[in-house]
This record gives sequence, structure tokens and C-alpha cells, in this order.
Amino acid sequence: MKQVRVGIVGAGFAADFHTLAFREVSGVDVEVVAVTSQSEASRTAFAARHGIPRVYSDIQHMLADERLDVVDLCVPTYVHAEYVVQAAQAGVNVIVEKPLTGYCGEMGQEDDELIGDSVPKAHMMDWVLDQCRYIEMELQHSGIKLMYAENWVYAPALQKARRLVEGGSGPIMRMVAEESHSG
Repeated sequence: MKQVRVGIVGAGFAADFHTLAFREVSGVDVEVVAVTSQSEASRTAFAARHGIPRVYSDIQHMLADERLDVVDLCVPTYVHAEYVVQAAQAGVNVIVEKPLTGYCGEMGQEDDELIGDSVPKAHMMDWVLDQCRYIEMELQHSGIKLMYAENWVYAPALQKARRLVEGGSGPIMRMVAEESHSG
């Protein structure tokens, strides 16, 4: 069976969710071999909780030291582009948590300033599109694969809908659903 070696970047809700999901993958032996997070306490506790053998203080060391097939980015949006590019330059495939990128303000901007009130929407859109082009250029140059993780196909509500459709007990006239989490 093919083995896929994964490094997790981040140690919060999404990282827990993804690590548990890796255990459910069939047809491939997925092994989470390393984790990194800014918080030493978080990364150490995460590694202990999930039986991950190696812990790193930053993504650069993890990419340099490990033979990874993929890194799973479960970190804040404002570092997605930077980390995708670092992984691409290291020749490592990437899973990136939603959203891919976004305008999060400028360095030195006040934390309590409402960006939407002070920054023109066109500037934010241009910035995001520039980030996407930067990511795309690096992906094409490196040849690595990127998976954008916004697929709720295994969410309980969607699995129930699938069972209803496959059950063939008649046409579904209307369905209303909502799926969310607090993270």
C-alpha cells in the first residue's frame, strides 16, 4: 500500500479535524509524521494527543528536515500564500485550509481598525488576486499539487442527504441545511 507522509502546520481546531480525517483515508497509508505551530505548548500537546513523532518550531525546519509528501496548512489565512510558496519551493504538495487567501490588512495597521471601513474594496480585491497569481506562478514553476480544503462531502448533514438520495424512496422536493463550526 502506498504511504503518504504528512506534516501538519498549525495545532488548532482545523489541525485536529484534519488529523482525525487522515485516519479515515482508505487505500493509502497516511502517516502524520510532524507538526509545527507558533506555540510550543500547543504543538507539543497536539503531537502527544495524536501520536506525532516530531515537533518543529517553524515550517522552514520541518520542510528541510522531513521527507514529506504533503503539508497540511491549518493556520490563519494571512500566512497561507507564504507557506504554500515555501512548500512549493521545497517540492512538497500542499493542502490549504479555507480560505485560500484574503486581505487581512497592512503591517502596522491598528488591530481594532475595521478594514472594510478604511480600505477600498478594489484595493483588497487587487491584493487577493495578486496573491492568487503569486501562488499559481509558484505552483506551475514547482509542479507540486495544491488541494484546497473546503469540501464538506463527509459532513454528517451531507452524508444523510446522500443516503436519502441513494435510498430511492422518492424525489426530494426541498432540502434546507446548514453546516458550520465555531472555529
